[in-house]
Amino acid sequence: MLNHTAHKIEGDKDSSNNEMESRYKYKDKFYDSKSELYAAILVDQAAEQFGIKDIVSLTLALDNQGLLNKPFQAVGASKGTSFASKYGAEALPWEMPKRLPTHMRGGTWRYTKVFGRFLGRLAGPIGWGILAYDVGMTLYNTQITYNDIINGK
Repeated sequence: MLNHTAHKIEGDKDSSNNEMESRYKYKDKFYDSKSELYAAILVDQAAEQFGIKDIVSLTLALDNQGLLNKPFQAVGASKGTSFASKYGAEALPWEMPKRLPTHMRGGTWRYTKVFGRFLGRLAGPIGWGILAYDVGMTLYNTQITYNDIINGK
């Protein structure tokens, strides 16, 4: 069925009256159905929204998985650490007067006094936050553009 649909779409593109038969125009291209239009807008908006900052954000989010082994492990601690936490602690080894909350695990907060480690542990949630924002903005902008075209604005 997908093969049939793909050939039907290709056949429609070859039609000389395609612009006359199409109902929706987006960026000088014509679309016969609302689903084709929505998909085209979504791809275009995603290409505009996602860029180099999203590669960095994804890297930060994935780094927070604890991929590096620790030289020792305290009771109840995680088995690994992130690159950002390890190298943040080396670059900014300042010990804070009070413990700073970093994340929750098992329903309890985890803390650190090392400023660089604190910043390193924030990298993952910040990365996920940026990615969530960009996905939300992509969907929002897609819907606004789609509605404007469908409603004739």
